Amino acid sequence: MAIDDARGNYLFVPSETKVGFIDSLIQTISFPMTVYDTIHPDTTVVEGRRTKKGMEFKVVSKDTIVRRDFTMFGPTNLFIPMFDEEKTQLYLVDEARKERERLDFTFSIPAEHQLKVRLLGLHLLDKVSQDDWYIEERSAGRDTIQLWIKDSLVYKIDSLVAEASYLRTDSLGKRVLLADTIKFYYKDKPEPKGKRKKEQDSIPVIKFMEISAGVGSTMDLNKNITLEFDRPIVEDGLKNIQLLEMVDSVLTPVDFSLKHDSLKIRKYYLGYKWKPETEYRLSIDSMGIYSIYGLYNNKLVKDFKTKAVEDYGNIIVNVSEATTPIILQLYQGDKDIKVLEERTIKGNGKVVFDYLGEGTYMIRAILDRNGNGKWDTGNYLKHLQPEEVKYLPTEIKLKKNFDVEQDFDMSKTYKREDPSKRKNTEGDKKRNRANR
Repeated sequence: MAIDDARGNYLFVPSETKVGFIDSLIQTISFPMTVYDTIHPDTTVVEGRRTKKGMEFKVVSKDTIVRRDFTMFGPTNLFIPMFDEEKTQLYLVDEARKERERLDFTFSIPAEHQLKVRLLGLHLLDKVSQDDWYIEERSAGRDTIQLWIKDSLVYKIDSLVAEASYLRTDSLGKRVLLADTIKFYYKDKPEPKGKRKKEQDSIPVIKFMEISAGVGSTMDLNKNITLEFDRPIVEDGLKNIQLLEMVDSVLTPVDFSLKHDSLKIRKYYLGYKWKPETEYRLSIDSMGIYSIYGLYNNKLVKDFKTKAVEDYGNIIVNVSEATTPIILQLYQGDKDIKVLEERTIKGNGKVVFDYLGEGTYMIRAILDRNGNGKWDTGNYLKHLQPEEVKYLPTEIKLKKNFDVEQDFDMSKTYKREDPSKRKNTEGDKKRNRANR
């Protein structure tokens, strides 16, 4: 085994120390080895010879060949992959009030923390329901919690005191319920004096709720439109969203589906069976949607056109010799890998990545031995290695309206070329051509 002793204390601390080990039997060997070495002597030899001009002297230093015998031990080609164990210490990292209407809680790891927050203060207990004073929003990993305060009586107060109870890892490694009193402060930023005077002499600026619409000038046939609001909204206003399709040169309203994100309460997905090479318009009239804080949206109009079927290509991967479930990932990039899509397969079979644009793609496979649908690291005390990841070294160059079929044998050991070396080689070839 090997331990990365970054702290320099000669201790292995699970979940905090990088570790690696070989979990198979190693047969040690020893054998005699002889090495011949050349050394310079410690003494200097002077040679002289008589010539017509007299005696000539020359310094001669003769090398000496030395034989060294020793015992060689093996094997000498062991490879120990290092890994970080899963973090297990659960605690509250940070609490903040970055916006007047929101309280943020950040935990050390994604885990079930059973967070409950109760307001304190005699002036609040009789007027605010402790069971219904906020809307909870969670991150995908559940390590970040945002509480959107619903009651204006609460969020208009600059200083709030709350009692937060949550699970925390104690000194014995067990998770216990902890109650903590936290103070939250928020103060509106003062406006510049010149700007304040100017606003007094002019018409007040209307503040709108911000909407982010995830659609550009073109739309993929297999994608949904993402709508994200900067504040929780009253869902009754969603009926004012319109999607129009160009039919015989006339924009015609069409029915669509609207799905709420399961974690991010301010995000929605607009789905529709898009027709190829067709013009559409997404429209939301001003004052059509409003937040729980009374802010309305400004007018939103997005015109876009869908791509043609011929703009896409498909990559078909034939997975063989799989003994565990496989998570197949399509990605781009070398050092900064960007996973574009992933598919899960229970064993051998065919996986299709469709609706792909022209470009260069690569594939890797996670051998999901426990079948939980994600990559898991190892654990030394439990004698578990990290789940193996196989990188297919082939770059797949995909063109429009083409299908590429690729075999991926899970029993093989693939060697992935170092991207930096590949780029250097290409540069050397270019320089050689230029020199010729």
